[in-house]
Amino acid sequence: MSSFYSYDDSTPNNLRNGAMAYYIYKDISGQWRWRYVAGNNRIIAVSSESYFNKADCQNAVEIMRRSWESEVFYLSP
Repeated sequence: MSSFYSYDDSTPNNLRNGAMAYYIYKDISGQWRWRYVAGNNRIIAVSSESYFNKADCQNAVEIMRRSWESEVFYLSP
């Protein structure tokens, strides 16, 4: 397991050195979800769906981690 993940299902208040991190946790229905937390402990992104399998949730986080070089498109109203 990578140190990049935390499996603490409490409010993310245990970040080390103000680092940004993904938190993987079980929601109230027992499904897996993730959230991305900034160094100031503010949640800045969350999974838009829940996952039955923890491995599927971990895969979703890996997809997000690898997408940092993705092109950004601006949509006009």
